[in-house]
Amino acid sequence: MPYKSFHSLLIVLFLLLTGCGRYVEPVPPEILAPEPVKDFSAVAAEDGVVFSFHSSEKDNRGKPLQTLEGYNIYRKQLTEEDMSIFKREGYSLVTTIQDSHLKPLQELQQQA
Repeated sequence: MPYKSFHSLLIVLFLLLTGCGRYVEPVPPEILAPEPVKDFSAVAAEDGVVFSFHSSEKDNRGKPLQTLEGYNIYRKQLTEEDMSIFKREGYSLVTTIQDSHLKPLQELQQQA
């Protein structure tokens, strides 16, 4: 009989200890976002617009990015009544550019 209660106590202690997690403060999603791109330029061409930029390798905390799916390109038609590009309304998604920079960089870092 004492063995059963001892085993029961061990099982309860095991479950209590494995159920404990490490508490960390919640992180707002904006902090995990990539830093802004660098050296951005947009040049009009005959068949559209040519974008050029250097993608970020760090998030807004300054830590290396873990993932980066790509970049969304939006367009907004400005009118005389609404000449503000800073309002969030009125933008439409034109295309998404897949990131081709971060994954090869991570592979090179793993090889080093």
